Amino acid sequence: MVFLGAVTACASALTIKIPGIGGLIVSMVFAGLVGGIITSIPGVLSVKTGANVLVTSLMLNYICLFLDHGLFLRSCMTQHKNVNYSFKFRITLNFQY
Repeated sequence: MVFLGAVTACASALTIKIPGIGGLIVSMVFAGLVGGIITSIPGVLSVKTGANVLVTSLMLNYICLFLDHGLFLRSCMTQHKNVNYSFKFRITLNFQY
């Protein structure tokens, strides 16, 4: 679940065009929202169905891990060569000292 928040923070920091510390704050807010939504799922399942929170959170961690793994590999794989590589990202977040 933490990795899903980290992927959300990185994706929002790379796509949002807010300069300076504002872009960092916005990406952390997005990561917190995604993390909060994901971590509320076991609690909702416990209240609605009486499911064990420990078991559902462990299964949700497994689902989030492979969801993140699939999203990461899909975004970093070229269709022509079938190999993993890293994209060249634009510099969107500049810290001024």
